[in-house]
Amino acid sequence: MATLKLFYGFDDNFYGIFLNLVKANEISRTIKDEKGEGVPSATVVQKGTTRAATANENGGYSIVVDGSNITLVISSAGFASQELKLGTGSTYDIILKESGGLDEVVVTALGISRDKKALGYATQEVKAEDLNRNLQPNMLNALQGKVAGATISSVGGGPGQGATIRIRGVNSIDPGQSSDPLYVIDGIILDNSTSTAGSGSGYNVRSVGNRASDINPEDIESINILKGGAATALYGLRGSNGVVVITTKKGKGDGVRINASTMYSIDKINKTPEIQRQYTAGILGKYEPIGLGPAWGPTIAEAKVQDATHPDEIFDNYEQAYRTGHQNRNSVNMSGGGEKVKFFSS
Repeated sequence: MATLKLFYGFDDNFYGIFLNLVKANEISRTIKDEKGEGVPSATVVQKGTTRAATANENGGYSIVVDGSNITLVISSAGFASQELKLGTGSTYDIILKESGGLDEVVVTALGISRDKKALGYATQEVKAEDLNRNLQPNMLNALQGKVAGATISSVGGGPGQGATIRIRGVNSIDPGQSSDPLYVIDGIILDNSTSTAGSGSGYNVRSVGNRASDINPEDIESINILKGGAATALYGLRGSNGVVVITTKKGKGDGVRINASTMYSIDKINKTPEIQRQYTAGILGKYEPIGLGPAWGPTIAEAKVQDATHPDEIFDNYEQAYRTGHQNRNSVNMSGGGEKVKFFSS
């Protein structure tokens, strides 16, 4: 299906109209479980491409596909992956079945690999291909929707901001008490402690994310989430909030390999709150530019009578703050080695 799309844009020095002919088809429907309830944060990917979409809180999804013999791969934490081959029509309901287990071999405490069926506690593994399916600023954000029972949220929207993960929920109402899990990278425990010196009290501690966000997602082979008390017993009290075991990629003894990848994405807010554009700042209907406390003021026309410098309109600060974001990630790594020595560098 060929679709003619019209785009327009302008600024102080430029105004233009662009025409773009796109050969694509948009698929929109809902992902449900066996009980008929929507599956939030499920991932829908066009097989063999980088086209992907994430289901909303009600399980609804919308993905633009292209080409012939299209197959969608649908996956979500706690459910078995499913492939759907598209035929005629543009609406496809998907029912995911609960998964009885994940991969057979997982990395447990102290980096020991064990048979999944032999474990007597809860654990979940996320592979590299799932981690890098969607472009995210750090590896913790990439875990969103892929780990059952875990709450992952960004600390802030600024460059370099980290993220937090809660495996067993918040364990204390004290804001100075950390609920972060223990991070173990290739058997080495990551120090994620926060200094509160000079803050006066624990209530003034600011959230700074964690240093696990510094790891390049392209360098990760797999991530294992250890949830139960038995799973984290070897780490003692430090693993009381759960353990995130990160295994990085290693070189292989099959010659030297050089891999390069690049990803680009655009972030745009779906909608902003509606604002009123008739009344300005004031108190009890009287114009007051400071606008202290909950109050309401006169109309813009009435305010301009008292203050000639008053703007002619109420500015939409939401549109100014939430502009379109751009992300570009380039990665180059080299690996190789022989029977005795292997290396991986990125």
